[in-house]
Amino acid sequence: MQMENQINSLVDEFARENEDVKTVLILDKTGLPLNTQSGSQSQQFSKDAIPYLKFLSDHAKNLKLQQEDSDPVVTITTQNEQIVIKSYDAFTVAVKKGREVASNQ
Repeated sequence: MQMENQINSLVDEFARENEDVKTVLILDKTGLPLNTQSGSQSQQFSKDAIPYLKFLSDHAKNLKLQQEDSDPVVTITTQNEQIVIKSYDAFTVAVKKGREVASNQ
């Protein structure tokens, strides 16, 4: 339960810092989601993204071994979204942000 509270506060923290956050996903050591948040603030990543996120979280943990002073952050930017992955000791946080496409009509 304490772990769950820690996760929820992390999710809230990310949501506060990034107003355009679409998804906050917490992954455990194996890459499986620990939180299944639903609502306007977040949607689940598609199932095929999970192995990719696991690979990235492993990559982030390797980075962490090289730079012990801070939690590593991996950011992937695609044409219409940005995924930020932050790795902690026990779990990984993945945040998906939608990128607003400006259109002047």
